[in-house]
Amino acid sequence: MLITLSPPETTKLILQTLLTISCQPDGALELLNIEDMSPLTEIAAQDPLVLDILKFSWTNALRKDGQVDTVRKKIDSTMPVLLSVFKGTDAVTLIGFSGSFLSNIVPEVS
Repeated sequence: MLITLSPPETTKLILQTLLTISCQPDGALELLNIEDMSPLTEIAAQDPLVLDILKFSWTNALRKDGQVDTVRKKIDSTMPVLLSVFKGTDAVTLIGFSGSFLSNIVPEVS
């Protein structure tokens, strides 16, 4: 992903496209299968669409049978990165994301 190297307008279009993809279970599952999400997570503090993409990817992938472990592993690997990215900020966006997202999926992934 060339998100971090692209102009702001292009970055916004890329994020909007990823959000659209993440809204469908099959697309969400494909996004979950991306090993290196760092170009996306690195800009999470700058653009809240990143958190929406993660939220929809995780929740919609749960609609596919047998994906609980995949989603759990992705959450476990992504949350520490997000904490690092939001270090030095007020992290209100991350806290809101965590609260709303986790309260909706806890029965599925716990």
